[in-house]
Amino acid sequence: MKHSHKLLSFASFLLCAFMLLSLVTGCSSEEGGATPDEAPTEIPVISIGILSSEASKNSEDIYGGIVTALSAEGYEEGVNIKLDMKKAEDFEQCKTLAADVVSATPDLILALGEDAAKALKEATDTIPVIFAGVADPIEAGLLTSCEKPDKNFTGVSDYVPVYQQLDFAKTLIPGAKNFSVLYCGTEENSILTASLAAEESKKLSMKCTSYTATTEREFNSSLAKALDKTDFLYLPEDALTTAKVSDVLKAASKSKVPVISTSSKFVDSGALATSIHDYEEIGIKAGSMAAMYLKGLKTIQQMPVVFPDICLNVVNGKTLKTLKLTVPEDIKNTIVIDE
Repeated sequence: MKHSHKLLSFASFLLCAFMLLSLVTGCSSEEGGATPDEAPTEIPVISIGILSSEASKNSEDIYGGIVTALSAEGYEEGVNIKLDMKKAEDFEQCKTLAADVVSATPDLILALGEDAAKALKEATDTIPVIFAGVADPIEAGLLTSCEKPDKNFTGVSDYVPVYQQLDFAKTLIPGAKNFSVLYCGTEENSILTASLAAEESKKLSMKCTSYTATTEREFNSSLAKALDKTDFLYLPEDALTTAKVSDVLKAASKSKVPVISTSSKFVDSGALATSIHDYEEIGIKAGSMAAMYLKGLKTIQQMPVVFPDICLNVVNGKTLKTLKLTVPEDIKNTIVIDE
């Protein structure tokens, strides 16, 4: 009996020791974190290639909007996404950098500007591309339909807001009924803008007369006709009007004819006013589309091209005073005065 008692005591000792060891091991596991088999996995990093057509403020604003939108959707640079930005100064450099972007095989590519988008169109037909800042994606050869993208391209347009520009002109220039359009007849974007101006003028009960030129000599002749008997001159931005903008503004000032432009750069130079897109908003829309694709909510083909909602009205304050015009009180808080 004594021998059995010893065996029972030894067994009880082993049981207590085992329970104590289990308790210690359990506490250690809880305090020390996951076991080797339960080690946390690394957060996958999504690669996004970005090609910018030009190092301009518009591109900077677009990029800022993209980052803002991605962050709002839970995508942070250096945490779960990697943004590889490349900037090109011209189309030839765009083509070279587009090849570099594609060779890195990112999960998604963002194209800032038309030249970047066109270069990427040549470089890939498989990697999804979301563009930001292409006025006419169909004319640019990126798509055959804005409503139903047919391949790996979609994005946000920055079409020229012709109606808004003409409507703003009518607001600033009381009684304006007739206006002239002067543009380069060989540049497709300006031809489109002039055509839109003619269409939109009907909605605003105004008469539009178009004048075109292909050389500087023709331009001077067309300018004189465009400034004759008109309430204002509407000036699209193209290579020829950019080269001649100083002459345009001098002649318009002499004739006391306001110049409404499609470009804020022309307003900086002395044109009366324009309405332009908010390029940060364009970037936010592009970034939201990117997040939607990355989360698997929609494919590229399921996302129609998006058009911006907001326009900024810009006025040259000095020109406004020279022409003895005033901004109506009810819209003063909605415009930017460029002094």
